[in-house]
Amino acid sequence: MSDYDNVGDGDDGENESIESFRIFDDDRWDELPDNVREAAVVLGYTKKKWNNDICLESEDIDYVDLTQEQKDACKTLGYTESYWNSNDSDDEEDSEKNLCELLEQEEPEEKVLPLINIASAKEKDDYGHLPLHFAARYKASEAVVAALLEANPDAAKEKDNEGCLPLHLAAECKASDAVVAALLKANPHAAKETDKAYRYPLHLAAEYKASKEVVNALLKAYPEAAQLRTDHRNSLPDDLAQKELSEIYNNTLGSRPLLIAAKCSAPEEVVEMLREAFPDAA
Repeated sequence: MSDYDNVGDGDDGENESIESFRIFDDDRWDELPDNVREAAVVLGYTKKKWNNDICLESEDIDYVDLTQEQKDACKTLGYTESYWNSNDSDDEEDSEKNLCELLEQEEPEEKVLPLINIASAKEKDDYGHLPLHFAARYKASEAVVAALLEANPDAAKEKDNEGCLPLHLAAECKASDAVVAALLKANPHAAKETDKAYRYPLHLAAEYKASKEVVNALLKAYPEAAQLRTDHRNSLPDDLAQKELSEIYNNTLGSRPLLIAAKCSAPEEVVEMLREAFPDAA
């Protein structure tokens, strides 16, 4: 007998334990048996809502107030009365999470966008990160980044405690070319800024294997970065500091983007692009 052959037996589920059912919440929509998918539709699910764990309007209704058809659907899905009603507390817990937490957890934009406003877009954590920094680091969608920039346009110019602009984090963490383009449009000067380790966004893109589209956008924004070393030659305070930072940053300190890309096994097309930008670096 399969996990769901006996689902739906018994009374309304009032006295049944969750363990007596197969819960399908971790399955993708296309993996659901036909009868389970049909039951999900009764409760208001679509493929998109199911796969992205989007809350349903019906979840605000107590189990006792559901129609009989909805209760039958709950049984098929493995939802007892206590399990169904527990979703209320889950929703309350989600609502208590702040914007940065949702971005860090890479929650779908349907959950993130409603929390974006002028106040939330300006909140910083202890490390100087704005929500836009989190969005750049954790691969938020273009829509989320656009909403954050609309709520706080100056966020693209704000550095965290490590001297990183959102563009630095986007270049380091393989954000999409659309997100990088949005950050450059909001702050064209960002490509000319270094973090506290004297790295330009282009250097980070080379080190962390950003796409050729991102590297190309950074080169267009600040072509001279292809010629510059990460430490501005002798700009570090002393040799010890240079040694320590060199160990931290993969022995790329003092290097141009081309050498960094080669050392870090960046895509060949990126290496070639950087070689063309500054042939003398070879």
